[in-house]
Amino acid sequence: MSKAQDPYDPAAIGGGPVGIDTRQAWIASDYLGVLASQAGYAWHQVRSEADVHSLDGTVTVQPGGSVFVQVKGHRPHFPRSTSYTIKEAWRKNWQALFTPAYFVVVTVPNDVVEHWVEHSPEGHETLLQLSAYWTRIDPLGSATSIRVFRQDRLTTETFDQWRRDYLDSTRRFGMMTTAQSD
Repeated sequence: MSKAQDPYDPAAIGGGPVGIDTRQAWIASDYLGVLASQAGYAWHQVRSEADVHSLDGTVTVQPGGSVFVQVKGHRPHFPRSTSYTIKEAWRKNWQALFTPAYFVVVTVPNDVVEHWVEHSPEGHETLLQLSAYWTRIDPLGSATSIRVFRQDRLTTETFDQWRRDYLDSTRRFGMMTTAQSD
């Protein structure tokens, strides 16, 4: 039976999976959540329909304290760095923050769905073919773009750095005492 004759084919009956750009955004945000979980931190995603602050979510790094994160999916992997133009709406929202904020780029292979996640039939493993890189976006100053370098890989240790950044920022603004921070 050809694909056009398949009574379950989305092309024949409508519906079916969302487009590749939406899938890329979802897997990028979910990947950040996987790494945060591995490091022992909670990722709180804001779904796109509620993304009014130009941020995709927060990572809770301290009881009652979070850092802000903007996540972008990127195809294909970039060689040394990649950059994004700062939209004025992003700038306005980010400048109002009192705690650290980060920009994360998750790279996914070009060959899309079949190779983003591999399911090994022999090893009973699921392998994510993704990687993430980050930079801090506060303070922005007069920058017109954000550059993320491959040398700044997002790992489980990154979340400990984000916690230290959060504690430093709250101490600077007098929001937390030393006894509360540790």
